[in-house]
Amino acid sequence: MLRRSLALVLAFSATATAAEPAPRSPETIVATFCTACHGAQLTGERAPSLLDDRWLHGSDDASVLRSIAEGFPLLGMPGYGAVLSTTEQRDLLAYLRRQAAEFAAGRIAPPPPPPAEPVESQLHSFRIETLVEGLERPWGFAFLPDGRVLVTERPGRLRIIENGRLLPAPVAGLPEIFVKQDGGLLDLIAHPDFANNGWIYLAYTEAGPVERTSMAVVVRGRIWENRWTDQETIFRADPKFYTTDTSHYGCRFLFDPTGHLFFTIGDRGDAAQAQDLSSPFGKILRVTADGRIPPDNPFVNRPDALGSVWSYGHRHVQGLSYHPVTGKLWTTEHGPVGGDELNFIEPGRNYGWPLISTGVDPTRVYTDARPGLTAPAAQWTPSIAPSGIAFYTGDKFPSWKNQLLVAGLAGQQLRRVETEGDRVVRQEVLFKGFGRIRTVTIRPDGLPYVLFDGTPGRFARLVPVATDPALAAARPAVRRGIFGRTADGIEVESYTLTNRAGATAQIITLGAIIADLRVPDRSGVMSGVVEKITPSAEGFAKGFKSPAAVIGRFANRIANARFTLDGRTVEVTPNAGIHHIHGGRRGFDKKIWLAEPPAPTGPARVRLSLVSPAGEEGYPGTLNVSVTYTLTEANTLRLDYEATTDAPTPVNLTNHAYFNLGSGGDVTDYELTLAAARFTVADDRRFPTGEIAPVRGTPLDFTTPTRLAARAAQLGPRPIYDHNFVIDRPAGDASLRFAARVYDAASGRQMETWTTEPGLQLYTSVLSLTPVIGRVGFFCLETQHFPDSVNHPHFPSTILRPGDTFRSTTEYRFTTR
Repeated sequence: MLRRSLALVLAFSATATAAEPAPRSPETIVATFCTACHGAQLTGERAPSLLDDRWLHGSDDASVLRSIAEGFPLLGMPGYGAVLSTTEQRDLLAYLRRQAAEFAAGRIAPPPPPPAEPVESQLHSFRIETLVEGLERPWGFAFLPDGRVLVTERPGRLRIIENGRLLPAPVAGLPEIFVKQDGGLLDLIAHPDFANNGWIYLAYTEAGPVERTSMAVVVRGRIWENRWTDQETIFRADPKFYTTDTSHYGCRFLFDPTGHLFFTIGDRGDAAQAQDLSSPFGKILRVTADGRIPPDNPFVNRPDALGSVWSYGHRHVQGLSYHPVTGKLWTTEHGPVGGDELNFIEPGRNYGWPLISTGVDPTRVYTDARPGLTAPAAQWTPSIAPSGIAFYTGDKFPSWKNQLLVAGLAGQQLRRVETEGDRVVRQEVLFKGFGRIRTVTIRPDGLPYVLFDGTPGRFARLVPVATDPALAAARPAVRRGIFGRTADGIEVESYTLTNRAGATAQIITLGAIIADLRVPDRSGVMSGVVEKITPSAEGFAKGFKSPAAVIGRFANRIANARFTLDGRTVEVTPNAGIHHIHGGRRGFDKKIWLAEPPAPTGPARVRLSLVSPAGEEGYPGTLNVSVTYTLTEANTLRLDYEATTDAPTPVNLTNHAYFNLGSGGDVTDYELTLAAARFTVADDRRFPTGEIAPVRGTPLDFTTPTRLAARAAQLGPRPIYDHNFVIDRPAGDASLRFAARVYDAASGRQMETWTTEPGLQLYTSVLSLTPVIGRVGFFCLETQHFPDSVNHPHFPSTILRPGDTFRSTTEYRFTTR
C-alpha cells in the first residue's frame, strides 16, 4: 500500500491554462488549494507531509512531476496534467523543494499551542483553556452525565477523561478498525437517555470482504470496567458498497428531539452515487435508536431508495446541529477544492453534489445553481475544511446566543456565524492558527469545548474573561475579521489594531494594505488619515483606488525594465510602457499575504509574510519577505520590513500610503518640512539621471517649514510633486532618523516620518495656489532607496545577497498642536 502520495489537492478549471496570460504563482496555488489536505504549512494533516524526505513514488524531479500530472485516483487525487501548465507544474515542484529546505532547517514549525492570555473578539473576550493534551488525532467527544468525557482517536482508540485527567489505558475490546487516510475511529455520541440505558454509539471503518476494501459502520455498545461490551450493529452497508477508496467515510452523529439518530456518509470518492437514492454514499441518514427505519423518513416508501435516507446530493458532511429557536437542521460539508458549504437541511431535498458546486475540480466543470437542487446558505473558497458545528445555547457568552460555531480544519480556526432564517448574515473568525479544530460542542455549563486535531491533540474550552468596559477600552487590541473575497474567491482577512487612546489601524492581507488609519485631531475626534479601502466587487476585480499597500519587490522605477547584476543582464516585466514600476504587473501590492496569529498581550501588532518565487516578474532569487505593523500608545504606526533571499536580487520596499490629515479636503495649505538638502535629478520621464543636486533655489526646498503649494507655479503645467529626496544622514548611517513633518492647521494634526531608508519620494495630488473647494487631495511620503538605483552604481545599493537580511523601518508619528 502507498505510504505516501503527492495528494496535492489543487484546483484548476479546465480552461484556466488557456485563459491565464501568465502562470499562476505556486504560492497562490498552495495557499488557496493545497492546505485543505496537507495543512497550512504543507507538513501534513488529512494528507501526508509534502516537506519531509519520504516519497514512495520516487523523490527525483521526474517522479514528483509525474505524480502531479497523473495523480493517484484511488487515493482521491486526480491527475492535473491536463489543467496545469508545464510551467506551473515545474514552478510548483521548485516551490516544494524550497519549502522542504526550510522545513529541514527548522524554520517551519508546527502550530503553537493556544495562548494562556485572553483572546479578543468582536463581542467577547475569552481564554482558550487546554484541559487535556497528548491525544492522537482526536475525532469526536461526548460528555457523560457523571462528568467523564469520552474521546475517539482516529488510529482506533477510545479514551476516557476523568476528573480532568486522560486515563492512560484506552477502552479495551473495540471492534477491529481499518485505519487509513480518512478511515479509523470516527464520531461517538451518548444516547439521550444514557443515564438509564448506558448506550454509546460509535462510527468506525472496517475492512471489507474483498482485499483492500472498506466502509463505515455504526454500532452501539456499553462501557463496563473500561471495556467495550454489549455491541449491537446500527448500520452496516451491503458488501457491494465496500470499495478500495479510502476517503470520505463521514461520519458525524446527532440525535433529533424525538430520539432518532442522524449520521452522515460521504460520497466515498464516487461522486455520482451521491445522486443515487439506493446508495448510502453522499447522504444524511436517519434511523431509530436501535437502527430501524423510521416510518416518516422521506423515501421510506420508494422501492428504489434506502429507507434511511433523509437528504442526498452531499459530498462529505462533517457537522450537524439544530438551531435552538427554529429547530431546523444545519450542516457543514467539504467541497471538492474550495466550495465548502454550510447547508440548511430539509427532508428529501437534493443538495446538488456533484451537479452543482462553487468549488472546482480538474476532472469536471460545475455550475453553482440548477432548478430543483438546493444551493448552500454559505460557501468557503479557499477551503476552511469545516468540521463539527454547534449552535451556542449557553449563557456565559450572551452575545453569541443562538449563533453557530464552526470548527475549521484547513483554516485552523473557530468561526462564529450569525444566521437569519436560512441565510448567513455575518461571520467572524474567533481565533486561528493554533492547530486544526475537529469539532466543537456546548456543554450544559455554557462553555464551548473544542478538539484540536493533531499529534499531539488537545481538548480545550473557551472561558469568558470578565472585562470591565473601561478596562477593555484601555487595553490595546488586535481584532481579526473577514474583509471580503477576491474576484477568484480567495478570502481576505483584516486585522484592526487599537491602542489605549482609541486610535486604530486596519490592515488587510491583500497587498498588506493599510485599509484605514484613524488618529485624533486637536479636539480628540478620531477620523481617517489615509485613503480608506472598503470591500467591493469592483475593487477586488480591478484594484482599489489609492491603496496604502506594500510595494515590492522593487518600489519606484527601473528604466527600460532591465539592469545588470553580477555581470548578467536581468530583464523584469515592463508595465509602464517599456519601463518597470512598483514591482511589475503583479507586485506585492496585489498579493495575498499570510498573517500570523497576533500575540494576545503587548502592543497592537500584526506580522504579514509573503514568498516571492524566483523568476516572478523577472526577478532572480526566491525572496521571503515580511512586514510588521505596530500601533503604539503614542499614536505611531511603525512598519518593520525584513527579507531574505537564496540568490542575489534587488529589494526596495515601501508603503504607498495616500495621506490626508484633514480627513478630506485639499492639501494645498499643509505645511511640509523635509530633512533633505538634496534630491536625485530626474529627466522628463522622471528617471534619475544619476546626478544628486542641492534643493536650495528650487521648488523642492522644504528644509524649513513651507506651505506645500507655495511653489506650485514652478512645477509646470501639471503642478504635482513626484520627486525623490536624499534624506540628510552621514554616509553609511542606517539608523532611524527624522525625514519629514507635515502639519494641517485646520485639524491640528501633525505627522512626522522617521525612517532607516536613504530616500523619500514625495508624491502629491495636483496643487494650486489656493485651496479648491470640494477637492480631496493627498500626499505620499514613500520611504525607500532611490529610483532606478539598480542602474546607478553610485546610489546606495539595493542588492540583497544570500546570508544577509534586509531590514528597514519606517514610523508615522501622529501628534496634534
